[in-house]
Amino acid sequence: MLSAWARLKYPHLIFAAVSNSAPVQPKLDFAGYYSVVQNDLKYKEIGGSDDCLAFIKEGHEDIKEALFGEGSDAEARSRLASMFNICDEKALEDDMNARIFAGDGVIDIPAQENDPSCTESLCDIEKICDYITRSEYVEPVDVLADISNKQRRGEC
Repeated sequence: MLSAWARLKYPHLIFAAVSNSAPVQPKLDFAGYYSVVQNDLKYKEIGGSDDCLAFIKEGHEDIKEALFGEGSDAEARSRLASMFNICDEKALEDDMNARIFAGDGVIDIPAQENDPSCTESLCDIEKICDYITRSEYVEPVDVLADISNKQRRGEC
């Protein structure tokens, strides 16, 4: 973004600039990005599938319900914090923390840097989707919690 804006503002000083995939018209809470991630999760050529996307969506719906639904209370939020190994079990009682967690903190989906040659577990979309579709867990939120804990290596 910075290179694009600098070129726009100082064309007499900057002859050329490369701005690859930069949001030059930023938006607050840019929901359009999640559409790209959603498409990646079901894109078969990189290891995604409809089942993988459906499972992740269902898990996020369960989390949304626990955080903001009718049954949401301090106990439900504390249970989620414990499942996802969030250091402060009361952190999700704050609505802003809960929204950040639900929007960006559940699991790491490497849509931009999806590297098929990565060697770590759960480091690309294919490995994440394979793990999800082979999982023995019944509830999607349990699988997401397990993935989150493995990706963060149990650190809070």
